[in-house]
Amino acid sequence: MQLVRVGVISCAAALGLAALIRGALIVVTVDGYSMAPTLSHGDRILVLRRRFGGRARRGSIVVMLSPAMAEAGVEIAADRPERSLVKRVTALGGDPDPRGGGIVPAGSLFIVGDSAYSVDSREFGPIPAELLLGVVIRRMSAERPGSDRGR
Repeated sequence: MQLVRVGVISCAAALGLAALIRGALIVVTVDGYSMAPTLSHGDRILVLRRRFGGRARRGSIVVMLSPAMAEAGVEIAADRPERSLVKRVTALGGDPDPRGGGIVPAGSLFIVGDSAYSVDSREFGPIPAELLLGVVIRRMSAERPGSDRGR
């Protein structure tokens, strides 16, 4: 009877931990080329949600709700890549604005894509940090036709 009780408690703990991890981590598929060559269209990335400790730092790759979607009243949705941006943080609130002439407002992030063709804060300016969904913690393999497992 004691063995059954330990087994049930162990299973319940494992299920609780799995639920916590599932809530803290999400997988997002990159839609576009703005982070090339670091990330490619179709890459899958593992994101630590902001509410579970995903903090943006200079150099972090982040997933954010696009400002246009925020203005339209759309909520952050990890399963809807067209609503989100995957970019690199280059400045935090209080840092000099990379475009020159001022500072990044408190509570804002200056985000840019690694590609020269990225539409990012260089065009639309710093964006509110509350639009942050989370921080990329790992690039996962992408299955692309004709590729060697996404390398």
